[in-house]
Amino acid sequence: MGLGRFARHRLVSPWRPVAAWLGLIFVLSSIPTLGSGGSDEFRLDSRSVAHVAIFMVLGFVTLRGFIITRARRPEWWTLVFGLLIAVADEIHQAFVPGRSPSVLDIGMDAVGLCIGMVVWRQIASRVKRLARPRAAGSSAAPS
Repeated sequence: MGLGRFARHRLVSPWRPVAAWLGLIFVLSSIPTLGSGGSDEFRLDSRSVAHVAIFMVLGFVTLRGFIITRARRPEWWTLVFGLLIAVADEIHQAFVPGRSPSVLDIGMDAVGLCIGMVVWRQIASRVKRLARPRAAGSSAAPS
């Protein structure tokens, strides 16, 4: 009979944002002249910020996926998955005219992954705190 509708939705839905974001990363990596123009210093800074930002979102949505599917050690899996994607992205860029792989980019990607995981944990902890019912008697009734 297979998985029920709820089970399928629970397993597939958390990974849709990850798949969409991976598609965006691939498309951006396929653009030959992305990041060209301007001074070398500005280009390095803007590219570094772009790598951090793009992989921050990847870290966020990937950690979310692992947590929703109740993976053990979700941060570890997010970091491993994200670094594999970062390495694959740099290898892919070696075959795109005008682009070249860079170990520095992988480092920036790792920073972004970690920031994304921290942001997810901060938001999740605040949401959990807000959702926690208040103790009976801690709130004063209006008079």
